[in-house]
Amino acid sequence: MRASIPFSERFLRYTSADARPRARAGARLRVLSYNVGMLPPRPGRTKAELRRAAEICNRILDADPGYDIVCLQELFSGRLRTFVSHLLRPLFPYRLLKSGDGRTLNLDSGLFIASRLPLLGTPIFEQFNAARSWDRLADKGVIATLVERDAEHAPLVLCNTHLQSDYRSVGEHAEIRADQLSQIARFVPYAARWGRELSGALVSVLLVGDFNVVAERDGSPTAEYETMRRMLGRPRDVYRALNDDGGITWDPPNNDAIPDGDSETDLLVQRLDYALMFDEVASAEVEPLEAHGAWVDRFEGPSGAPLSDHYALVVEL
Repeated sequence: MRASIPFSERFLRYTSADARPRARAGARLRVLSYNVGMLPPRPGRTKAELRRAAEICNRILDADPGYDIVCLQELFSGRLRTFVSHLLRPLFPYRLLKSGDGRTLNLDSGLFIASRLPLLGTPIFEQFNAARSWDRLADKGVIATLVERDAEHAPLVLCNTHLQSDYRSVGEHAEIRADQLSQIARFVPYAARWGRELSGALVSVLLVGDFNVVAERDGSPTAEYETMRRMLGRPRDVYRALNDDGGITWDPPNNDAIPDGDSETDLLVQRLDYALMFDEVASAEVEPLEAHGAWVDRFEGPSGAPLSDHYALVVEL
């Protein structure tokens, strides 16, 4: 009888045996932020979701010149989280899998980080105090880790987050996001001080994730976007600093991975995903980052269709 093949081997194209995490001395740091939309699979959907997870990992592993750090959101399923971690292991030896206390239906924050570069110390995580609707079923929050870079660059305090979603109308839960942003505004300085104490050096700070804050309407910044930047101390929005277009990451007309619906959130194209660089934070001196590139990637699978309801955001520092 032929032995069954593990799922990971059946759907993952492994890299060559001599592949190793790259030495990145003097090179630009490439960071991927991507909401992968992986809830615990519905009955009968487990194999399909495992296949989609494998296709996402193949895209990550096949990227050339490749990513140095991968930050995922909505990797809620414990089984899929373990699966993704295993698949990324050949090129990303440093991985943070679990964040959240699991009190609500055992769903954690859905935040995941994988890195070619060493992650130092024990990561820190803060769960949001407020949530509404389906968001109450997850331990959403913000996580920070310290990335060791080469001698030419300060260590990087990397924060990954996912804020409250809107379900019917844009801005319906803006007040919840404002409460969550106030927590992040306190968390970032704490994380910067933590990173400096851990490394013994000045650190840089980057915050990425799905903020669920619409950036622009009719070509102008939204009030909630301006409020977000003000509350966080006016960090630099990497994509906006380097691009003139909208940078859409939620695109119902052109992304079949978004379920059909008739609410405003189902129909409106939006930029919801960000990479924010901090030139200064309260009560902590930091080393400013220099941005070299930022772009949106549809992250298409073999069929040419996007693999998630969000597009990915990539930045080079």
